[in-house]
Amino acid sequence: MARIPPQVNAFLICDRVIQQAGTHKWCAIGTQEVALVPALPAPLSLGIFLSLGDVPSGTKPQIVLRSPEGEALVQAEAQPQYHSNDARGMVGLELGMQLPLLPLQSAGRYRVELAVEKKVIAHRELELVEGEKWEREPKDEPCALRSLVLCDFAFQHHGRPSWSLIGIFDSVHVPSFPARHAPFVVFWSLANFRGEAMVVATVRDNEGSVVYALRAAIPRLPSATVEIAFPFPPLELPRAGSYTVELHVGEQLLGMRSFNVVQSQPPQRLPI
Repeated sequence: MARIPPQVNAFLICDRVIQQAGTHKWCAIGTQEVALVPALPAPLSLGIFLSLGDVPSGTKPQIVLRSPEGEALVQAEAQPQYHSNDARGMVGLELGMQLPLLPLQSAGRYRVELAVEKKVIAHRELELVEGEKWEREPKDEPCALRSLVLCDFAFQHHGRPSWSLIGIFDSVHVPSFPARHAPFVVFWSLANFRGEAMVVATVRDNEGSVVYALRAAIPRLPSATVEIAFPFPPLELPRAGSYTVELHVGEQLLGMRSFNVVQSQPPQRLPI
């Protein structure tokens, strides 16, 4: 029987990825899909953030950066550390990778491929443009979810469409139940989305009950790709287990992802 590929919750190209000391949460700094450079060749170092579900324990995802002509410019294999898995031997994986500095010789559409066991399961495109202005060519394709990420904080860069995501997580540790979680952000991005739609992000507990839902009417947009951060207030988490985040556009469920809520003891203070 063919193995079902991992679920891609997020596949972000950014300026840099950083892992926080202590919490080990990832930060994706300066998300991008278009790189404007003053002149060519242009030296670029790209960060890649991945959030995958249902990954066989021990999997080592690979990233390949290809030129507009299809030539493999960079190949990198992740070396994730796996600590636990479910009864099927599956885990969730959140991982940041920083690709080496590379002088890109020509403008055009570069392709970043994500492969598992040498099979490409997802890809993203980076448009390299020489100059100060770029206009997207409209595409007549269905709306598709690109990323659905939970993080502590997110902000958009002044004068740029890019975002930085701080403290990305897929699990929540609480001392007891019911628990009250701190404010957090649900960051989502859609391709081929023109706006004029109601977008709803819903958090459900492991019994399917709605914990909280946040909705926004998105107006018509100049770009077909949209990245938006929904700030959620502190949530009451009634029990441990797997919670889900669902993203609806209108009546259509475009995607969902899970996060675990775990009871754990607070760290003990050392005697002074």
